[in-house]
Amino acid sequence: VTNATGCDTYTWSVNGQAYTQSGTYSYYANCQNYTLNLTINVSTVYYADVDNDGYGNASSTVNSCTGTPAGYVAIAGDCNDNNATVHPNATEVCNGIDDNCNNQTDEGVTTTYFADADGDGFGNPNQTRLACVLPTGYVTNNTDCDDGNAFVNSFFCILYLRPIMSS
Repeated sequence: VTNATGCDTYTWSVNGQAYTQSGTYSYYANCQNYTLNLTINVSTVYYADVDNDGYGNASSTVNSCTGTPAGYVAIAGDCNDNNATVHPNATEVCNGIDDNCNNQTDEGVTTTYFADADGDGFGNPNQTRLACVLPTGYVTNNTDCDDGNAFVNSFFCILYLRPIMSS
């Protein structure tokens, strides 16, 4: 009787047969009965985690039946395994990179700014830019009714143009 354990597969030396399932196997040869009590452990895929953030690189794997190897983790999905602040559970910050590995950059953390071509402090609602900080030539409001003339802005439009347009 042979008791054996294998990782995913076991090849019995008595008959050269490869087994992939646990069980009791018998073999008769040369007037002798052989019995194999076999336990097959299924391996787990582990992912290299170079930056030690708890998330591994899906393209760098190893299988193991004996637990997590050093430098590996059971969770894949790290889109930059050289930066511990970048992983699927990271909070997105305004920095020009995809912090949370969802194939989007700075989503939900940018502000919409409006072009102010005439420099009057009022922005053109049709010319926008998403950014982390206020870009030069942009403002935070979109209330310019004529961005080509610094003397014509939302105050002018409300006071002078609206009454004319209503007549």
